[in-house]
Amino acid sequence: MFLENYFPEKTSPLQKFGGGGVSGKLIQPFTWKMISEISQATKIPVIGPSVWDFEDIQKVFDLGAKAVSFGSIFVSRPWAPTQYVKNFKKAY
Repeated sequence: MFLENYFPEKTSPLQKFGGGGVSGKLIQPFTWKMISEISQATKIPVIGPSVWDFEDIQKVFDLGAKAVSFGSIFVSRPWAPTQYVKNFKKAY
């Protein structure tokens, strides 16, 4: 998946290196659609990506994921995933 295919009006900040991927909240509609489709098509456990907010954890589980993945959130809020997991364990 290339950035320019989905967001042709945007230039990758990594253009000088040949381009880059899309991550975070911006890509959630795409990755979350894939969670649903893949989890319905196979018995292989799916890891839900693109978790940026506490509520996203339940969202990816509701879509069929068996685990969650924290990625680019570590760049801007490195403390958040640990706090989210602690809060999620308390709530559920």
